[in-house]
Amino acid sequence: MKKIQLSSGRMVEYGSHKHIQELDDILLRLDHFRKKIIGSNRKLRKERYTVSKAIESIRHMKRKLEKENAKNLVVEEAIFENIVMGILNEKPKKHY
Repeated sequence: MKKIQLSSGRMVEYGSHKHIQELDDILLRLDHFRKKIIGSNRKLRKERYTVSKAIESIRHMKRKLEKENAKNLVVEEAIFENIVMGILNEKPKKHY
């Protein structure tokens, strides 16, 4: 899986829990910026819209990553279950 660099400089896997936490932090900062800095200033309407579209795009990316993680978890659980069932169903070997 490919790696991504967080704002701290740390390298993590794309879509990992830490990556999703980073996206949450970015969303909070952008939302705060949009609400507090730009506010209801009519002259900055276009900029507020641009920031809102960026937030929407990051949320979409985050949802996509969470869905992929959920699918991977289901697959991993199925593989684990197959391994455990294989071990449990294995017949003991006779020793002579």
